[in-house]
Amino acid sequence: MVAGLEGYTDIGGNEWDWQVYYQRTSAKEEVFNYNLVNDTVVQDLIDTEQLDLFNVQGLSTDDWSAYNAELLASADHTGTYQSTQMRDIIDGSISGEVFSNNFMTVSAVFGAEYSYLDFEQISDPESGLGIISGGSGGDDVYATRERQSYYTEFAIELPHEVEVSAALRYDGYELEGDTGESISTSEFSDTVPKLGISWRPTESLLLRASWGEAFRTPTMSEMFATISYGFPSAYDTYYCDTLGNPGSDDSYCSSGQQHLTYYGGNPDLSPENSESLTLGVVYDVTEDLSLEVSYYQYDYENKIEDIDVDDLIAADLDGTSSSIVRDSDGKITSITSGYTNYSEVKTNGFDITANYDLATEIGDFGVNLEYSHVFSYEEEGTEWAGELFYPDNRANLTVDWTDGDKWTASWRTLFIGANGETYYDYYDYADNYFKHNVTVSYHVNDNVKVSAGIANITDELEEYAPGEWRGYDDSLYDPLGRTMSFNVQASF
Repeated sequence: MVAGLEGYTDIGGNEWDWQVYYQRTSAKEEVFNYNLVNDTVVQDLIDTEQLDLFNVQGLSTDDWSAYNAELLASADHTGTYQSTQMRDIIDGSISGEVFSNNFMTVSAVFGAEYSYLDFEQISDPESGLGIISGGSGGDDVYATRERQSYYTEFAIELPHEVEVSAALRYDGYELEGDTGESISTSEFSDTVPKLGISWRPTESLLLRASWGEAFRTPTMSEMFATISYGFPSAYDTYYCDTLGNPGSDDSYCSSGQQHLTYYGGNPDLSPENSESLTLGVVYDVTEDLSLEVSYYQYDYENKIEDIDVDDLIAADLDGTSSSIVRDSDGKITSITSGYTNYSEVKTNGFDITANYDLATEIGDFGVNLEYSHVFSYEEEGTEWAGELFYPDNRANLTVDWTDGDKWTASWRTLFIGANGETYYDYYDYADNYFKHNVTVSYHVNDNVKVSAGIANITDELEEYAPGEWRGYDDSLYDPLGRTMSFNVQASF
């Protein structure tokens, strides 16, 4: 629901536009997870000796299988996951011209916003208790967030196509959530500035620069999620290398060894602050060819990160990490992961974008190239750019074609550069990765379109742990091989 008022008023002889709005939104999502098993029911069947694991009844193979299958059916479980959120927002702003003469024009906007969010994320009771195999425990969230914001921005138009902007914004947050053990409350606030300048020396050339600070509060899931669990795979460097056990325990000393890991929110998180600098050039070489080059630099303080299990183990040099529980032999019993504030993260690099249009007798072609290079990604004093999971080169190349009537086609190539030079040397080096997708579409009429495509034509998969289950980074690489698709889209 949205309701509001808009209007204008005269201030100092200039017309100022104003608006006030109220908005209420609600959203609900319910997800079902099938083919799970209730561990308690299975254990009861074993304890009461109803489940005949060794065919002590002397049944035929088919009868024995059917007998156990009927009993195990009572342990079938369908997990449910529900999330609901209700948000109320009141915002208002006023904008107009502050000053103008033959030399400059100054415009401004002033605004304020209030919002209240009530958020719940609930698993079914059995999953919440952690007695369901195939699930990951609870991960429930019960939280509210209240925010007040005030902002202003000035835009100054100067001679010779120079524009300067300056902005200031205040945000104040109050958060409350149930972590499963207690009710936790937090308050955060900060005021951040932003400056920008652009200059167009010619009609085809634009130079721009910006500097600013940013402020991000932890999300409610990052702060208040209840405990869930999983079994990620990781190589235990302390037990296997420091204690010298790789040869005597090959089954454990493997990158495919799974470890019981608990995940949850961190109510002690602090806000994330950052400072950014960007420089850019946009050049329209011709009417059909344009180029854009941008340099960026971001410095984060208290950056909020989800700690990776590999990182926790790698940092446990002497086996005394408070996040890792080990048995008397030094093997990992369990790991506690989640979110934390890194004291400092710095990164810089550049992006290049090129667009080219070409009209021919057989149709119109369009080419788009996007390339990104990371000079540095330094986290807590450690340089990660180019290391495993942190590629320093990425690119996308897209070629589109249309006959101007019924047919369109597109070829898209995704490139991820080689990574993995120093750290995680127990994993394989990730080589250059190319993924090619092609799509062809035919517009039957104004309302019906038929499309067919092939994704990952060359059937590429970059594995850092070949032969292990999920021995790839699914946040970087698509685990699907070559796939074909057919789609009919109709509008009425």
